[in-house]
Amino acid sequence: MRWPMRVEWWACPAAASLCTALAVLVFPECVTAEELVVSLWGTSMIGAPYAVAMENGYFKQAGISITGIVGGSGGGNVVRAVLANPLPYGEVATPAAIAARQQGLPIVAVNGGVLAADNVWVTLPSSKVTAIKDLVGKRIAYTTPKSISEAFLRAVLKINSIEPQSLTLVAAGGISEGLTMLDSAAVDAALTVEPIHTIRKNKYKDLFAVRDILSPVLSNVGITTREFAARHPEIIRAIIEGRRQGVEFVYGHPQEAGRILARAYHMPEEICIEAVAAMVKARYWVAGEFDVELLNNLADALRATGALSGDVNWGELMDVSMLPPDLKAKGSH
Repeated sequence: MRWPMRVEWWACPAAASLCTALAVLVFPECVTAEELVVSLWGTSMIGAPYAVAMENGYFKQAGISITGIVGGSGGGNVVRAVLANPLPYGEVATPAAIAARQQGLPIVAVNGGVLAADNVWVTLPSSKVTAIKDLVGKRIAYTTPKSISEAFLRAVLKINSIEPQSLTLVAAGGISEGLTMLDSAAVDAALTVEPIHTIRKNKYKDLFAVRDILSPVLSNVGITTREFAARHPEIIRAIIEGRRQGVEFVYGHPQEAGRILARAYHMPEEICIEAVAAMVKARYWVAGEFDVELLNNLADALRATGALSGDVNWGELMDVSMLPPDLKAKGSH
C-alpha cells in the first residue's frame, strides 16, 4: 500500500529529493496534499465538519494537510473508493462497513460519524401516494445496494408490514439520480437528505422521515485499512481530531458553518445555513465516539430485513485505539 509524501520545494530536484527523504525520516507525521473519501460529498450534510476543518485549518493544526474530498454515491462504492485512495480513510455507511468486513475486506472502523437524522422519502405534490401503505405496487428509489438508505427503506417497510416483493425497489445510483427519476415519473418516491431537502422543499411533499419511525442509529463511521491503521496511527488520529474540531465548530457557530458548507458545495448560503440549523437541532453529527446502543439499533434494523444474520462483533469491526481518551470514555463500547 503506497503512502505518497508530496512536499513542494523551490530548490533543485536533487535537493528536493534529499529534503523529502529527510522529512520522511524526521517528521513522519507531517503529510501534505491528501484527499479524504466522504460518502455523498456535495449532496449531504455528512461533509459539513470536513468542509469546516479544511477551511479553518483544523486538519493542518492536527498535523495533516487535507486539500480535497473524494465523493461517493453510497454503500459499497464508497468502501471501494477508500481502498483505492492513496490515503485510505473515508466516512461510509455503517452497513457498508459491516458488509465489507463480512466479505473479508481488511477495513476497520475508527470513529463514529453521523446519525440518521436527515433521511426523508418524498413524492411529487400531485402524487396519490400520501402514506407508506400507498407504496404497495409502486416504485421507490434508494441510493445503492448495501447502502444505509436501502437498510432504512427495508426496515420502514418491515415495521409497516409491507413485503418488499409487493413493490419495486430501485437502486438509483445516488440521491440526485433518484430525484431525477422521481421528476420523470420513473419512480413514485425517492430519498432526499439535507441540504437538498431544504433546496427543494417547495418541489416535493414529504412521505416519511426515518427519524420519526426508527430508533436512533449510528448510520456512518470513519474507516481505514488495518494495515494503514497499524503503520500510520498518527495520521488517523489527526483526521479524527481535525474532524472533531469541525463538528464542534458546526455546533458552536452554525451560521458560519453553513456559509462554509455553501462555498464547499457551491450552494446558496441561505439554504446551507437553514440545513445546518436543522441538523444541529437534530444532533446529527457525533464527535467521533462509538455508541454501541446506536450500533445495535442499526443491527436490529438490518436483521429485521434479512440484510444481517446473527450478531455483529463490534470489537472486530472497530478499533478505538486512535480516539482521544474522552471520546473512548464517552462511547459505551
